[in-house]
Amino acid sequence: MPISKKARVQREHKAAEKAGTRAPVKANGLPVKPPQAHIHLPELPQGDREHQQAAAGGARSDSRRQELAQGEVLAQRLPVD
Repeated sequence: MPISKKARVQREHKAAEKAGTRAPVKANGLPVKPPQAHIHLPELPQGDREHQQAAAGGARSDSRRQELAQGEVLAQRLPVD
């Protein structure tokens, strides 16, 4: 009688656990991801914080929002042929 896929997977997992080669998994069967490395930047003076946040993808200045708003105003003023 052929072995079911579920039984085959369970057998493979059991053998891998015995050998100590099975990757860690969560209770739902998904693999556990290793923790990501975090880069800690040195503390910068107050004036450089905006630059640091912008480089890290954090809080953006309002300049981009203002550029977009100006672009929308200009687009409204342009004549459409």
